[in-house]
Amino acid sequence: MEPRQVSFPKDKQTGLGLRLAGGNATGIFIASVQPGSAGEREGLVEGDNILMANEREISGLTREEAVSYLTSLTGQVSMLVQYRKEGKWAVTRW
Repeated sequence: MEPRQVSFPKDKQTGLGLRLAGGNATGIFIASVQPGSAGEREGLVEGDNILMANEREISGLTREEAVSYLTSLTGQVSMLVQYRKEGKWAVTRW
């Protein structure tokens, strides 16, 4: 699938409503989307690969670096994402 651009305001209470997986060479993937979150309303789904956020390249970051960066964003958030149904990433659920 082709990459797509999404843009939405970050909620002050719930943030982006995303759980991330992956990191480094595998890329940063959305592991889950909180129901009713801004991310869900904008159409983000489990398996989306986050390529860029607010014009910063996300691929190559560790999961921790990506979480830290995305957490630091305020106001309007713009993401370039690409859906990958299958990939080499593991999600730890707890």
